[in-house]
Amino acid sequence: MMGVIRTACSAAIPTSRSAFAQPASALLLAGLLVTTAPSAMPAAAQTSPLPPVMRSTAAPLRLAPGEETTIVLEENLTTGYAWRLDTASGAPSCVVITDLGHQQRGGNAPAIGAAGLHRWKLRAQSVCHADLRFVYQRPWEQHPVREHLVSVDVR
Repeated sequence: MMGVIRTACSAAIPTSRSAFAQPASALLLAGLLVTTAPSAMPAAAQTSPLPPVMRSTAAPLRLAPGEETTIVLEENLTTGYAWRLDTASGAPSCVVITDLGHQQRGGNAPAIGAAGLHRWKLRAQSVCHADLRFVYQRPWEQHPVREHLVSVDVR
C-alpha cells in the first residue's frame, strides 16, 4: 500500500518501497532530510560571532539619589550558563549594585532543569550616568552567548 507523509515544507514523500527505487525520489527524500533535520551546531554558533544585545528599556532607567530598583534576568543554571555583571570597564561609583543571586521558579519543588531568575538590586548614590553590561555565559567560555545592557541616569 502506498501512503504519503507530509513534511513541514508541504512536500509529499511517498512511503512505498517501489517509489524509493527511483533515483529522483531518493534524492528528494535526501534533500528534505538535510534541510529539515535539526542542526548539530548550537544556536550561538550558527549566528554571527557577536551576541544578540537586549536592552531593558528603550530609554535610560531614571533614578533619584537614594532610590532603588531591581534588575531581573531569566537564567537556567542547569545548562552551565549564568548571568553576571561585567565589571571589566569598571563599576560605577554612583550606583551600588548588590547581586541577590539565583532564585528557582516553582517554590519548594521546582521541576528539574527549569529556568530561574537572577536578581540585582541597584541603589542610586549620586547624580551620574552609568551603562551596565550583564553577560550570559558559562564560566569556562571566553565569550557570552547573550548580553543585556542597562543604561542608568541618576538625577
